[in-house]
Amino acid sequence: MNRTFSEEKARAHEQSMTLLALFIILSLIFGSVLYAWWPRGVAKIPSHAFPELGAAVEGQLPSLAEAEQTVHIPRAGGNGDLLFRLNTNPVFATRDSEGSLRIENPGNNTYPMSVEIYLTKTSECVYSSGGILPNHHISSAKLDVELPKGLHDATAFVNAYNPATGEFNGRAAVKMTIIVMT
Repeated sequence: MNRTFSEEKARAHEQSMTLLALFIILSLIFGSVLYAWWPRGVAKIPSHAFPELGAAVEGQLPSLAEAEQTVHIPRAGGNGDLLFRLNTNPVFATRDSEGSLRIENPGNNTYPMSVEIYLTKTSECVYSSGGILPNHHISSAKLDVELPKGLHDATAFVNAYNPATGEFNGRAAVKMTIIVMT
């Protein structure tokens, strides 16, 4: 098969355009997946040590409600897993009432923790738990900011702290919807 120089050049151009199109498609797919899974509430990484203890009480939450997630995140380096439980659909009867946050740091968790909740649309912090030691929980609490009636998409950032030094050790993000009834 004898090809002319211009045929070879045209074929090479066609192959490079196909590769370019494939690269663009894969980049769009990767970007879309990254955008869909990336938490919208961009919170600052705590640069401080374990915060003062908040309103958490000793013991575990009595039962697992339907909207609660028990999260188990393996940690690198054999430092123990991060375990926590929280309600991903807390309900507040009014904008200034306590709601069913149901945050738990289980007794078998290694890490003291804190929770910060940020609204997706504005990145505003609407709740900060203070420190929660292992085997402590917060059943209900008021938000730090009064929200209007409706559904509010948010991200809960669970901050883990080194149990020996109290220094920030990592975080996990959980998407949630805050429901304000009236």
